[in-house]
Amino acid sequence: LLVELSQSTNDQVRAKCARLLGVHPSDPAAEKRLRDLLSDTSSVARVAACEALIRTGAVCEVNEIEPLLISDSREDRYFGRRLLMNIPADSWKDKLLMGKARTAIQSSLALVSSEATPENAKQAVAAMLRTTKGFVTDADFLDLLRTMQVALSVGKISPNDVPEVANFVEREFPTGNATINGELVRLATFMR
Repeated sequence: LLVELSQSTNDQVRAKCARLLGVHPSDPAAEKRLRDLLSDTSSVARVAACEALIRTGAVCEVNEIEPLLISDSREDRYFGRRLLMNIPADSWKDKLLMGKARTAIQSSLALVSSEATPENAKQAVAAMLRTTKGFVTDADFLDLLRTMQVALSVGKISPNDVPEVANFVEREFPTGNATINGELVRLATFMR
């Protein structure tokens, strides 16, 4: 009945059904419908489906999550990243870390959040440096800088292990944006 109701034209009804479907994690029909709701046109229904899938520990397909990772909505990107963390990193990191800016940023955060090892942190930093070689919007550039900071911090990497970060900071600083400059200074401080 919930699967049927979740196809309502009302966003709130679909969202409520998604929350309730998450109470039945062993039902394959419920999980399939939740996965379908990941691409719902309503952000309320998408968020509810994401929360339910995260709560149940469901493992989605990477291609189901990718649209969330590149969304303009920070909330979608956050939930996409959380769903990505349910999937073993070896099955997606090579592909997603090489992706466009938002995909690389979100997958790097998922990688170092789920497995905070020096090796994963170095891969995340390398992905961020590779991403800077193409066009990156100011908003994504801020996220990229902050992702590098997280990777360096949780990965417990020595500045000597990533000298290319110092070169990157030297090349980028200063910018015309005070917020970006602040994030670059944080990276420079780490490199001391």
